[in-house]
Amino acid sequence: WPVDRGLRRRPTGNLRATVTWDGRAGRASAVFERIKAAWSGIGVQVPQATASWTYLLVLLRKGEFKAAMVRLATPSDADLYHLFHTRGASNWSGVSDRQLDAALTDYRGAADRAARDAAKQRVAQRLAELRVVSMLNAPTAVLLASRRLEGLVFVDDLPRLDRLRLTPDNIDWGS
Repeated sequence: WPVDRGLRRRPTGNLRATVTWDGRAGRASAVFERIKAAWSGIGVQVPQATASWTYLLVLLRKGEFKAAMVRLATPSDADLYHLFHTRGASNWSGVSDRQLDAALTDYRGAADRAARDAAKQRVAQRLAELRVVSMLNAPTAVLLASRRLEGLVFVDDLPRLDRLRLTPDNIDWGS
C-alpha cells in the first residue's frame, strides 16, 4: 500500500480501517479521535460508522471481516453472565469455570448492593486469574507493539494471548 497523494493506495482502492462504535460522546469519542489521527497520520482513511452493540454482534457472529479487534467497555455494574458463564449466550471464549459461574450467578441473585459488590469483586478476580481472551478471526498478519508488553510468544505465527501481560507501569490513558 504505497502512499499516493497522502493516502495509501493500490489500483484496487484506498486502504481503510473502519472504526465502528456507538457514537456516544465522552471517552469513546476521544478514543475514536485518537485512533483516527494515528491511522490518518500514516495515510490510512478512517471512516467512522456508528452502530448499536446488537448490530456489531451480528457482524462478529457472521465473521465477514478480515480482522476484528474488540474491546469490552461496559458500565461497572454490567451483568457479564452472557459473556463469561459456561452457559452464557455470548461466551465466545468458551470459558468454563465453576468459581466464575458461581460468582456470576451470585451477582445476578444478589439481594442488596453489598452482596452485588462482593460478587462483582469475585467475578473480576476470577477473570483476571483466568485471563480470558478469544482470537475471533485473524487471517491477516498480526503485529503487537508496545513498550509495556511482556510475555510475547508465537505458536504457528499467532501470539499466545494467554501469556501476554503489561508491565505494571501506570499509563495515563487520558493524555
